[in-house]
Amino acid sequence: MARAIDITAWVRQLEKEALCTGITKTFTVARSHYDDKIDFRAMSLGFAHGYENSELDAIEATVTPFAETLASKIEDMVLPERG
Repeated sequence: MARAIDITAWVRQLEKEALCTGITKTFTVARSHYDDKIDFRAMSLGFAHGYENSELDAIEATVTPFAETLASKIEDMVLPERG
């Protein structure tokens, strides 16, 4: 039982690392296109203030195909190898 708990914790840690790596790669791609014109400190705080949930949903729908394209390009760098 203890080993199963350890495995679960290890998998969760790998997932967190993959998430962080994915965000880092995405910020890196953005920086490579826009130099220092992006406020990464503000981006790291989450969504910009003033948007309604419906507006954020619309933005998400717009960016999803592009995010999927980027994800497919960085997948090997982000996702840990499994078994």
